[in-house]
Amino acid sequence: MSKFGDPKTERVAIMMSKAQLQAIDDWAWRHRIRSLSEAIRILCEHGMTVETAGEKTKPSKPERSA
Repeated sequence: MSKFGDPKTERVAIMMSKAQLQAIDDWAWRHRIRSLSEAIRILCEHGMTVETAGEKTKPSKPERSA
């Protein structure tokens, strides 16, 4: 059970690259997660858990094309 609570009542629209979406889709398939939304929620929770544990990481910034 999520420590961030249920039910899911909020909707968020995000933009991402095809490569990011494919990486999430691949991760979800390997972990037998059927929903892209659920995969994103789980990955966000994992990231927040790591940060809370004191292993703060700075995400890399995407390279800008000229």
